[in-house]
Formats: sequence, structure tokens, C-alpha cells
Amino acid sequence: MHALPWLGAAALAFAMPGGQVAQAPVAAPAPAEDARLYAFLDQEFAEELRDRPQLATQLGQKDGNDRLDDISDAAALRRLQWRRASVARLKARFDRAKLSPDAQVNYDIWALELDRAELSYRYRLQAPPFYSFLYSVHAQLPNFLINTHTVQDAGDMRAYAARLRAIPAVLDTAIARLTDMTRSIWNLGARTPAASDTRLSAIAVSSTPG
Repeated sequence: MHALPWLGAAALAFAMPGGQVAQAPVAAPAPAEDARLYAFLDQEFAEELRDRPQLATQLGQKDGNDRLDDISDAAALRRLQWRRASVARLKARFDRAKLSPDAQVNYDIWALELDRAELSYRYRLQAPPFYSFLYSVHAQLPNFLINTHTVQDAGDMRAYAARLRAIPAVLDTAIARLTDMTRSIWNLGARTPAASDTRLSAIAVSSTPG
């Protein structure tokens, strides 16, 4: 048996005092401040993607798809400084209390990303570029090109080839970072098992300026 379209309203009429029919709540239109916040976040995120071409590719964009991410410490500091400035702009331009609950969540997430970036940069010595087969840079780059960089036309293929040519420079940067990390950890007094102690000591000494 098909439900009668008026049955629900009739039942509510009996349930409500005085036979009044309950009306479904109507969502309030998003305030103009929300729209302004979303436009700001879209612009900031687009700027972030220009400095993170691999993330842009993961999101289906083709801008910068002939470049790989800069994994140097200098680039990490530059991105951190940019995010600090971005969150400062956010707090200067928007009063969180004037935003809707949904917009406040987006506001908080963008601010939280700065906290995450600060911790990531502070503890970067604990995230060396080579530390496991699956998650080291020499494994991640081929995996990214095989599984993420799609080739649909000649332009995509040229960008793919450009990224292949860029891999040696990224690996050189990773090796330099690992050498600097080894020296820093050694200078902090950390020591490794005896089997590798002499080898790491040689790296630390050879990397010491002067």
C-alpha cells in the first residue's frame, strides 16, 4: 500500500497543540561574513598549492605539474613563514564570533594548520628523508609518478618527463638534508650502535664547517 502524501501532515496536526502543523526548520542563509571567509581561504589555499605542485597534482590540478616539491630545509622554513603570515591575515580580517558554526570550523582548521606546521618544522630532525623503504623519498617519488601523475595528452607527457629529470636534484637535496641531520644529532651527543658509530662519526666530522 502506498503512503498517502497527506498522512504525515495529518499525524502532526493531531500531535501538535491546537492542531497546528509543525514546520520543518529552515536553515538560515549563510551570512556575508562566511562568504568572505571562504573566498579568503580559497585564495590562500591556491597560493599554497603554487608552492606544493605535488599536492596540486593529487587534487587533480595541472598547474605546476612539471615540478616536484622543494624538500629543502630552506623551503620548509619559507612555507612555515608563509603560513604564519596567512594565519595572521586570517585573524586580522575576520572576527570568529561573527561567523556561522560551520565557518568557525573552517577558521579553526586553517589556524590549526599553523600549529601542525610549527611542530613539523621544530621536529624535522625526527623525520629524515630516508628512513624506510616505503616512506623514504627515493620510494615516494616513483610511487607518486606512477600512481598520481596521470598522462592524458602530450602536455602531460612533457610534464612527466620534466619531473623525471628533476628527481636527481631532489635526491641530492635529500642526501644533503640527511648529512646535516646526522651532524646535528651527533653534535647533540646522540650515539648509534657500535657497528655504525665510526661511519656516522666520519660523516659528522666531514660535514663540520672549517
